[in-house]
Amino acid sequence: MKFLSCRQTGFSLVELVFVLGIAGVLMLVAFPTFNDMLQGQRLKTQTNETLAAVIYAKSEALKRRSSVTVCAMKTNVDNQCGTSPTEWANGWIVFDDINGDGIVSNNDEILRYRGDYKKLDSQGTLTGLIFDGEGIADVSGDIEFCYGQANGNKMRRLSVNPAGNPIISSHAVCN
Repeated sequence: MKFLSCRQTGFSLVELVFVLGIAGVLMLVAFPTFNDMLQGQRLKTQTNETLAAVIYAKSEALKRRSSVTVCAMKTNVDNQCGTSPTEWANGWIVFDDINGDGIVSNNDEILRYRGDYKKLDSQGTLTGLIFDGEGIADVSGDIEFCYGQANGNKMRRLSVNPAGNPIISSHAVCN
């Protein structure tokens, strides 16, 4: 008499539940770390984009030999400069400021802009910079970008010195 052997293929229910349990634990451990990394990268990207806008405004002022302004975008108004450092979270505008007043007028040419930074907070002392034809900024100060909900309350600061040279630094906490 010959017996037929049945070979099992696939997974048993116990094995499947065990593997899914391990995968769930690993996801619980990895997800917060991944989320923090993602928020940190967004913060770096948005700070670097603003840095690039400041550098671009300075180089355009030198190239055009006229005033070029970079400023925080006004809340709920496209292509207008804001009046508060918290409005850098709305984005920024770079424009050829013909009369050098720091306000977008009809004759001013908008060179670049970047709108709405999602989930970003901003603070600091600057609402905008006007670069003269020699690339010198009218003011110096800081723009601070922050993800308040991020683990560790991460913040990056963009500082502009009186000569108009920007530098980025990292800080552990937002104010």
